[in-house]
Amino acid sequence: KGAEVRQLQTLLVRLGYMTPAQVATGPGTFGPRTTAAVEKLQAALGAKVTGVTDAGAVSYLVSAKAGTTLGASPPLVIT
Repeated sequence: KGAEVRQLQTLLVRLGYMTPAQVATGPGTFGPRTTAAVEKLQAALGAKVTGVTDAGAVSYLVSAKAGTTLGASPPLVIT
């Protein structure tokens, strides 16, 4: 819970993995909707789908832009 999760949710919305309505159900809370969005991101990256994220993933999301194709070798670990 907290500001870091809220930042992650904002970035997931910007990249199209969550909707603002989904975030509104639990802003700042890493619940089932945020987990599902992280799993979608992991699948898109070809990473192991766990629903767990780390600071590297958030760093990558910060640098990403909505609508960009996520490369096969992003500088992050999301396990």
